[in-house]
Amino acid sequence: MLPFLLAENNLLEAYKVDQTNAIFELAKKIGAEGVIISTAEGSEASRSVVYAKAELSAQLVAVDSKAIVTSSIHDERSMFVNVNELVQISSDKIIADLNEAIIRIKTIQ
Repeated sequence: MLPFLLAENNLLEAYKVDQTNAIFELAKKIGAEGVIISTAEGSEASRSVVYAKAELSAQLVAVDSKAIVTSSIHDERSMFVNVNELVQISSDKIIADLNEAIIRIKTIQ
């Protein structure tokens, strides 16, 4: 979806130069009030590390001011679950956190 929206709004070249700025420009053009920026890191268990781990973070950033509205960080580790399942667990928690924050923001406005 993102490549299509970037192309439709003539932002493909801008995205190659500065991804973050291009995303904010796209958000302005489509009338979005916020952008979710996220990171994900994970690794499987190995001989030296006995557990799989996944670390995910997400920030809801206001398009107009680029201020962080809310953020969520989840770090999961397990000896019994693989990294893909840990990513899913962390993703579900982050989505729940962001949904709760958006609901609270809507009640304030």
